[in-house]
Amino acid sequence: MKMELRWFGCGLVALGLTLAACGDDAGQDGVDPANNTDDANNGGKADEINNPFLDTLATHQDPLGQWLRERSGITREGIVQTDYVEIVLALADQEGCSVQDISTFLISDSLITGAEPFPRTVTTICTKDPAASAEIFLSMPEATEDGDLALRTIEMFAWDPSVRTYRFYKLHAVEGSDTEAEVEIEPAECAQCHTGPTDLDGSFMPMAPVMNELTLPWPHWNSQPDAENHSFIVGDDVIEKEGYNRSVAPWLGTAPNLEQIIRKGFEKVNGARLRARRNKPADPEVAMSLLRPLFCTERVNYVTEDGGNVLASAYIDEGLINMYSTIDGGVWPWAWYNDRKVRIGTLDNPSDAIDMIAVRGAIDADYEERLVSVRGLTADQVLRVKALDWKSPAFSDFRCNLWRTAMDRVRISPPQAEEGARTLALLAPLYEEIMTLPTTDGPRVSLVGQEAILTGDLLDDESAYVLADAIAAGTLDELACQADAGICATDLQGLGTMVDAYIQGVEANPDIRADLLDVRNERACLTTDFFPNSPDIPNVLGCSQEDDQE
Repeated sequence: MKMELRWFGCGLVALGLTLAACGDDAGQDGVDPANNTDDANNGGKADEINNPFLDTLATHQDPLGQWLRERSGITREGIVQTDYVEIVLALADQEGCSVQDISTFLISDSLITGAEPFPRTVTTICTKDPAASAEIFLSMPEATEDGDLALRTIEMFAWDPSVRTYRFYKLHAVEGSDTEAEVEIEPAECAQCHTGPTDLDGSFMPMAPVMNELTLPWPHWNSQPDAENHSFIVGDDVIEKEGYNRSVAPWLGTAPNLEQIIRKGFEKVNGARLRARRNKPADPEVAMSLLRPLFCTERVNYVTEDGGNVLASAYIDEGLINMYSTIDGGVWPWAWYNDRKVRIGTLDNPSDAIDMIAVRGAIDADYEERLVSVRGLTADQVLRVKALDWKSPAFSDFRCNLWRTAMDRVRISPPQAEEGARTLALLAPLYEEIMTLPTTDGPRVSLVGQEAILTGDLLDDESAYVLADAIAAGTLDELACQADAGICATDLQGLGTMVDAYIQGVEANPDIRADLLDVRNERACLTTDFFPNSPDIPNVLGCSQEDDQE
């Protein structure tokens, strides 16, 4: 089992779009430490010319970079005398936010200690405004030897409007000192936890904040008083500690509020990512990276049974629902679309609820909607991707391999755009290149070359050849889907009706819980194998990595 929680900072993330911090244009004007003789700004040193640490810091226009340069008293070696609470209060003052507008959100599970649940903090300021609050995050990821929160081991990130990305910082307690911490800028280990899975080419993928449970109920997160806690436990021995009482007790926030802040963070990341469509000259590899989230699972979210229901995203891609909502006024008759839940039956003992079912990330779903809104692709084009292998809402090898093999072809023979064209001009032709299949004889055929929507519920190499050969031979009409399965050509109403029959069959299955638990465990193994930021998912056996097994 993993012994380290990778949720925030170098356990968490980065985001993107330009929003000011809570103060007026905070962090917009950098201070060059080479020309700055103010003791408060450079730790009392006047000889900082060509100091690599401070030269790097001088380029950061985020609120944390501003605070470190101008208020922290940082030395040329990157040492500050501070702790978590002092930084939070200083940032609130710098950004013009009230102390009452600070929130410390608490996650509690076994990943920090490997045994009894132990809290980890995520603190924001300016919390009344989720968009502004998503500008700065701080976290304490470790425990002290006596079981308190380690106030000088801190992970932090803040939005830099000058480059439309988050800056990452980590503070390490200086050994032998009760007051000093060493600052690390952009720690390398952050990237592996805050981009995509290790088995996916993540070129041009921005780092993003990761909240592993982003929907009610929130396992591990404090939800009270807004909702009932699910499995959130903080022991009395921790609550009595000084560090907890200084950093958590005065500002304890709830998961519903954190969810809104994190979603604003997702909007920032996705907005910044999509700005690359404006780049000149048009870049095929950047364009392919902008299409990747449609086909491959870049990020993962987790849903948990609640009151005998589970979100429909456990069974079908949330992006499918979103695209139907965009097309034809979004009026459709199916329960899976309107309720967005699947009924799996009530339990006598709520503690037996199936939890932590990996689904496609909420940030990916938001990205698709934004891609459509900026006219990168149409909702119909996105929905045609969703119609393929639609019973695999996440981790679809078939869909992702469409992108992977196309990426190989594009690198060998990149498409040529007109002179002066933006990257946006390549999105539609590259989409059409991805949406092709080889026939048994070799030539590739288009999956979008006809008015009908091509659908397959569980596609693999063998069934892909069946589909491709039928397209090549003009015999698509001979491929007839059953009520809820098969490979065929259909329309929006037909696809939605197939999904509806499938969900009704799931709900009527007497073994629904056992089947869903198998799905949960299979996906849990994929996340522990390939996503370094995967949370603690107990009682999962049979994964490929020994340290991920109980």
